[in-house]
Amino acid sequence: MAKRLSLLMGISIFMVVLGHAAGWGQVAMFDWAHRYRPVTSPNFDMIGTPVYYVLAFIRQAATFPVAAFLFVAGFFSAFSARSASPAAIWKSVRARIVTLLIPYPIRSVLVFLYQYILGERLAPWQYLSLFLIWGATGPYYYIPLLCTLTLLAPLLVPLAKTRGRFLVTVSILIQLAFLVVRYLKLAYAGTEIAETLYRFTPDWLFLQWILFFVLGIVAAFHLEEWKAWTARHQRLLVVLLPISLAASILEADLILRMTHVNLFAIPLLGSTMIFALVTIITCTRFLEVPPALAPGLIKLAGNSYGIYLLHYTIMEIFAKLTYHYFPGLLANLWVYIPILFLLGLGIPLLVMELIHRTPLRKVNRYLFG
Repeated sequence: MAKRLSLLMGISIFMVVLGHAAGWGQVAMFDWAHRYRPVTSPNFDMIGTPVYYVLAFIRQAATFPVAAFLFVAGFFSAFSARSASPAAIWKSVRARIVTLLIPYPIRSVLVFLYQYILGERLAPWQYLSLFLIWGATGPYYYIPLLCTLTLLAPLLVPLAKTRGRFLVTVSILIQLAFLVVRYLKLAYAGTEIAETLYRFTPDWLFLQWILFFVLGIVAAFHLEEWKAWTARHQRLLVVLLPISLAASILEADLILRMTHVNLFAIPLLGSTMIFALVTIITCTRFLEVPPALAPGLIKLAGNSYGIYLLHYTIMEIFAKLTYHYFPGLLANLWVYIPILFLLGLGIPLLVMELIHRTPLRKVNRYLFG
């Protein structure tokens, strides 16, 4: 199981980078179309083209990684607490929080400086809010989210150990309640009701993600039951995986066509939530890769936090440089997206490898977790 989870982590960070590369492709397609065509942006007349569906497939196929990271975090939180005393559990939590938080402010300050250079000015309280809650940029919301759930782990562990089904049931009900709220926000977009709902149920709120973390904890404590359950339902999982992915593409496509609201790569819609759950469960049952690929994926898993912290800003810098100086490249998404992906994955790995070869390797865990 541990090896499969490591492989899942490696695949997940690979898909995070690929999904964000495709996301910048959609930005070029819809929001920056005026840079290479005589149109007004946002422009949606490329909906339905082959490249649109390729991007749709990639973005929806990349909706499971954050859920997978939380599942794995929950699993290993429980695994480390199996025979530990309460004091040892809290010591483990503190160590995990420190590992997460030390690289985070360093990256956040660099992002704020980069944004300041570009002319983006915020009030001090806004910087503090971004740092503590929203994240300095795009995917950074994951760090405060994971820290919150990690702090909750010692409270969830006893319930998962003795009343696992009850805890999962409560988590499902919470997840369904927030799913209803998300659809209400979509149905009433632009109204005061929607704005109020957005204010009180932001995407970073830990309750919107708690099911995935809880499942990881419960799976760790009831591993034999988990294996037996996945074995009984393995055929259903194999059928549901492509169906849920197709449904997620169709749902996001329909929403975009009807409202021009881009919800691709949002893992908190009904279809994408099912796809994320099915993907995670299927991977714990079946995930195997060719021997030649396994070391690379495990290495990606080990470097996943560093890649996560670095890749998005690297892509953003390249995308904005392209927008201003090489707009013709935005029109050729078949070239633009692979470049973004290679930069987003390659530069973090190169930076971490170079630092590993210097005396700075002694503080590597504080730089990249």
